Amino acid sequence: MLDIRFPWEIEPAPVSIREPPAPEEKPVLKRRGRRPAAATASENPVSPAWLYHHLTITGPADGLTDFREAAKGPGIIPWRVDYAAVEEDIFHRAVAGRGGRNGLSIEGCHILARQFRERIEARDARAAALIGRSRACPLDLHVLRPIPAEILNLGSKDPGSLD
Repeated sequence: MLDIRFPWEIEPAPVSIREPPAPEEKPVLKRRGRRPAAATASENPVSPAWLYHHLTITGPADGLTDFREAAKGPGIIPWRVDYAAVEEDIFHRAVAGRGGRNGLSIEGCHILARQFRERIEARDARAAALIGRSRACPLDLHVLRPIPAEILNLGSKDPGSLD
């Protein structure tokens, strides 16, 4: 039998966070110009919450075939999104960065934010239309064990959802 545990069912394991290195005594002079890709990659370590995982599933061939078919889905989690808040956030960002005489007017920032909102809503509607029809994702955990509606309604960024 398949035993899958989810964060909302059990107490999460503690995450070990590495301490940042001690600051250097003397300032380091920065190179001028563009940095090579290797230098910038080493400055942004991977968050401990997102680590590479390798899943191996073993068992009888019939059971694996059934699991493979049951696990296919669209790869979409239908979070509730507050599109008005998204539009407001985009408006505030556009207003904050509009400086100079060639920047957008307040009305232009409203129009830009509304256009972004409409595009995001349309993209989310296309994705939601795939639920129940698409099987493009070979291991869709939301199909195997759906996230409860109470958590989906909180939104993807809510601390309760993240817990």
